[in-house]
Amino acid sequence: MKKFRIFFLTFVMIPSIMISSTGCPVECDSGTILADLFFNIVKIVDPNIPVDTEFAINSIIENAGDVCREIAGESDKKTNILYRETENDPWEKAGFDDGSGTIIYDIIVGTKALEPGSTDATEEKYRFSTEGLYRFELAADTYDVVKEENENNNGADPSEGSLTKSSKINNELTVKVYDPYKSGKYKRIKGEPVIVKYLGSISIEDYN
Repeated sequence: MKKFRIFFLTFVMIPSIMISSTGCPVECDSGTILADLFFNIVKIVDPNIPVDTEFAINSIIENAGDVCREIAGESDKKTNILYRETENDPWEKAGFDDGSGTIIYDIIVGTKALEPGSTDATEEKYRFSTEGLYRFELAADTYDVVKEENENNNGADPSEGSLTKSSKINNELTVKVYDPYKSGKYKRIKGEPVIVKYLGSISIEDYN
């Protein structure tokens, strides 16, 4: 009598997600989401600065991390600065000396293309030679190169309240520059523009 062996085959169903030619799940093919750039965080290393010393401000721009969001192409970041001698004085625009021989009022640096959820982190350095209060204002995608879902959340001006995506930590962008020796030679000269020395920008990711 012949013996028959019966084999039982077990199939394990492994769930899968169909990916379209655009790189997004099929359910996104009806329309991907536009990129959305915003400042994840802006951090001043120390808000109390002795005159004629190096000062750093760190900022992180992020493209929101939704699954089907588009890549944000290369763009830019703008920084300008306001000055007032005391808390009772009105804010006025200060200039930058970037070493070109011409005073400028906006620092523009390039930003890299960003996948959804990825960031561009940089550090800008400055040196102050006039006592007083300074307030930084930053903006991403200054020239509207990137088509975004929300074009109104690119600023890092403290009056906008949009400096971090989830909290208000490190949101104050005002620094106080003082003369530790009280020599009097770093006081504002009335009628003269206030100039801040711009020392350059580097990628924070370059740090070890």
